[in-house]
Amino acid sequence: MVAMGNYPGAAVYVHSVLDYFRHRSETECVCPSLRVRALILAAELQSSCASATSASAGAISLLTTALALAQLHYLDYLAAIVALHLANLQVCNNGTRSVKQ
Repeated sequence: MVAMGNYPGAAVYVHSVLDYFRHRSETECVCPSLRVRALILAAELQSSCASATSASAGAISLLTTALALAQLHYLDYLAAIVALHLANLQVCNNGTRSVKQ
């Protein structure tokens, strides 16, 4: 859906996956990597659809949650992917700040 530009449709699916995990305890969740991937996608959707400042705060919050969860479950590859997304957000924010000044 994201590839076709249907961001609202993709957001519905991502939030349904996140709601599934929200209503279950940590011991009931058998696939933490799916939750981390859903958080990454939610952050991507938020940063691509909203304004620069509000998107940054929300996306950083989602990505730090994903990073903590990935590190908790020893998902090193996903933790590295989240770190790259955080770095990309920081680079993009510095670029928009320098243009505004």
